[in-house]
Amino acid sequence: VMSVQCYHFETRHVKTKDKDGHVHHHHETVRVDTYSGSEEFSYQSWRDISGNFMLDTSEAMRAENKAFVTLDLTYDIQFANDGTDSDFERKYRHFRHHNKRDT
Repeated sequence: VMSVQCYHFETRHVKTKDKDGHVHHHHETVRVDTYSGSEEFSYQSWRDISGNFMLDTSEAMRAENKAFVTLDLTYDIQFANDGTDSDFERKYRHFRHHNKRDT
């Protein structure tokens, strides 16, 4: 899925009263989302080039009171043929061109 989120930041003046009736002024910066869009890219074949997954639990097993192992996985895939790669690049450029909506 290709996705885009357009936003900008605004600085706002905020006025509040405390329990004694005193007025306090401050500024806050907030993110304002102005547009979001997404588009699926369908493909039939791909190739996983991540490499082998090796899990070393020896350190976790030695630690006291650990009943679980935390995994941090990354992966890398590539299109299995040049036609799919070219189609993706074309659709990606089209998606970017038609979703430039930042203000």
